[in-house]
Amino acid sequence: MNILYSVDWTPIIASIALAFSVFSFFRYEVKIQKLTTKVMSQQETLSELALQEHEEKKQQQKTANLRISVRKGQQGQDTIVISNSGPASAEQISFKIIAPSDSYNVQEDLSRTFSLNPDQKHEVHITMFNESPDVLDVTLTWSDESSQDRSLAQVLQF
Repeated sequence: MNILYSVDWTPIIASIALAFSVFSFFRYEVKIQKLTTKVMSQQETLSELALQEHEEKKQQQKTANLRISVRKGQQGQDTIVISNSGPASAEQISFKIIAPSDSYNVQEDLSRTFSLNPDQKHEVHITMFNESPDVLDVTLTWSDESSQDRSLAQVLQF
């Protein structure tokens, strides 16, 4: 029993504690590196998404959003209203009615093109004959800052 008391345990315990501390340090260092890599990857993904969202907003600012509606009048005297609700101007707008021309009468030349600024409207006055169908297929084609060949096909109810 004298041997146990004669050995100085302090350096042995200190060495074991030091080894455990070094092991723990490197173990947690590896975990921290993995977490840092994961966080950096997530930040990169968020940056890409923010950039993509910015590009989409920028593209939307260059887009004209055309709509067609019908304003009913008296005795078949209706008005087709073409409006631009987008933030960009629409250029070279072409309006076509896909129906036999003997079922309606339009008081303007549909072969000419026109332009619409944002929140602007264009009206086409149309007279529907009694024997004409209650619906007309119409097509709009235009260009804006985002694209040269945009189109909209719609069925109008009269």
